[in-house]
Amino acid sequence: MALGKFIKRMLSGEPVFQPDDQQATSKPTERPSRIDGKDVPEVFIDQRYDCSFNGNIMTCDAFILNNSKQIVFLDEIHMFGKKMELQRQLEPGERREFQIYNGPKIYGNYIQDCKILYRGSDGDYFASLHDIDCKPGADGAQRLSRIRFLPPIKDV
Repeated sequence: MALGKFIKRMLSGEPVFQPDDQQATSKPTERPSRIDGKDVPEVFIDQRYDCSFNGNIMTCDAFILNNSKQIVFLDEIHMFGKKMELQRQLEPGERREFQIYNGPKIYGNYIQDCKILYRGSDGDYFASLHDIDCKPGADGAQRLSRIRFLPPIKDV
């Protein structure tokens, strides 16, 4: 990516990495999940994520992957007890960067789970659960060290 484009996106608050900058899709898995006879699209936070700090504010961006063979609509994500609206469609196999947290730095104990709420192409809603691990930084604020997908997907 050109340095100018990187800086422009950073200053405007947009995600630095966009799908047009890299390969945005991957091949969906061949293992379809099913709950009560219906197909369950698998959506989760990919291994790439990043958090930045500005004063007492922490902002986290991450790639979310639609690892299914159907279109899904991402509704919202809950992380550190805060809800972020995603409101975006993902094509089968598509991977896109989203802001998943923008709020105060986390000190001491924190909510260790993260949940993505989304709907499949048939309108059914699902929840993708993740475990969050943090380590305290020099200032005592928690630093995100790992986000781990916790299958199976929940029908909600």
